[in-house]
Amino acid sequence: MKRLLLVPLAAVAAVLVAVAANARRQTVQIMKNGFTRQTATISAGDAVTWHDADSADHQVVADDGSFASSVLHADQSYSHTFAGERTLRYHDSYARLHVGTLMVSAPAATVSLSSSARTIVYGTGATLSGAVSNQLASESVT
Repeated sequence: MKRLLLVPLAAVAAVLVAVAANARRQTVQIMKNGFTRQTATISAGDAVTWHDADSADHQVVADDGSFASSVLHADQSYSHTFAGERTLRYHDSYARLHVGTLMVSAPAATVSLSSSARTIVYGTGATLSGAVSNQLASESVT
């Protein structure tokens, strides 16, 4: 029974490693006149880093409240990883006219599943293995 539980745990660990390996990072510079990239398109699982390239303090805040950086002083950065497809608007709480938009895209996921045995007899074991094509963690499979 313990061996059967190790297989799903190993599969979850493999997916998490794959997510980390495939994630990309984009940087948005915070300048005196606003964000250097006001609009960016990223994939679900990617991270965005905001870097304060100004001498003044800034704070990046999502309009929907889903994230907020601490106060960023000159040359400090804040990163956030995005999951799920959506369009997200954000602003600088210290300079309300500085606004930006992130478009997070996610491809349709497919699930593959296979068994070590074609027929399972009551009382015997089998190993299930599979993968989710988008390789995102915490995806619900029904």
